[in-house]
Formats: sequence, structure tokens, C-alpha cells
Amino acid sequence: MKKGVCIDFDGVLNSYSSGFSEGCAPIIDPPVPGAMAFLAQCVEKFETYVFSCRSCNNEGLLVVKDYILLNLLADPTIKDHQLVFSKLNFPTCKPMATMYIDDRAFLFKGTFPTMEEISQFQPWFKRKQPEVKSTIGWVDVSTNELPPQNKTVLIIAKNASTGTKNISLGCIDCGIWFFVGVGTVTPVSATHKVLRWCHLPQ
Repeated sequence: MKKGVCIDFDGVLNSYSSGFSEGCAPIIDPPVPGAMAFLAQCVEKFETYVFSCRSCNNEGLLVVKDYILLNLLADPTIKDHQLVFSKLNFPTCKPMATMYIDDRAFLFKGTFPTMEEISQFQPWFKRKQPEVKSTIGWVDVSTNELPPQNKTVLIIAKNASTGTKNISLGCIDCGIWFFVGVGTVTPVSATHKVLRWCHLPQ
């Protein structure tokens, strides 16, 4: 039986640069550099769990799964994103594991932290750090650099009414953007605006 490793989502896999988003709003922050490659390595040697407080309801769990799948897909170092994703576990309660990787954890060595240490604790991303940038080659649509016609790419679209953004598959044909689903191609409605796109790995 494989040993288990439990990996926190926000602040460990997701760079969390925009903070926590309530509900089922898609997450557009880039992964922490190397996060997807780390998952791909973990699933080969360990029972790998991606755990988050978002996972307490189905909507939040789907947001986490969508984020992981799309960023595995967009990482050119991942040869078989579907295989990696299929080996991941997404528990809704704390699983048994050999190691827990969490940006807000205290490594307990038999001595409890002081009240001051707890009060002053900060996760790594709130300390002075270089800006986390995506390793994915996102292209801003405002530059007028567009993908080839009818080529499926990753897109980030913004809902003009609600201001929410989502990441999904899409393509462009004769200057018109389309959302691409399983067996479906749907025009991006007038209420949405495509902001950025990137090539899928070959």
C-alpha cells in the first residue's frame, strides 16, 4: 500500500494571489511554479490527496477539480494530464497521510507555539516574496495576437454583468470566440469578453 501525501490547495497549488473567492467562481490565479509537475511526480509514488476547505460542498470541490485539470492540461511538462488527474484524490474530510503540505501549518515537535507566535503567524505568500507568475504562456487579447482559426486553446473570459471570470476551452472562427465543450461549440455571448488565451501543450 502506497504512503499518502495530503496537499493543501490554496497557497500551495493555487498561488492564491487574489485571495479566497466564495461560491463556485472559477479561480484565475496561476499555480505556484512547479505545482503541477510536483503533482505528476507524487501520483507515481504516493497516494495523493488534494485537500481544501473549499471541498466542504460540491460547488467548491468542482472548482478545485476544474482548476487542477485545466492547469495540468496547460502545463507543457505534463505528458498525460488525464492520467495524472485520474490518480488524484479529492477528499471532503482530512485523510490519513504520511505528510501534510500546508502553507498555514505549524510543524509540531512536542512544543506548542506561544500565543504571540500564533498571532504573528503569516503564510509564505503574505511575506515579502517575488511575484508569482504563471509558467503558462498567456496572451492578452488586447495585443491583437490571436490563435489560429478553429484551434482549441485555453481562454479566460469575463462576464460583463457580474465581473466574474472563468477559465475554459475555446476557439476563434472568423473573429468570433466560441466556448468548446465535450461535443459542443457555443458562441461566447455578448455578456462575456475573452481576456486572455494560451496554447494547449502539443
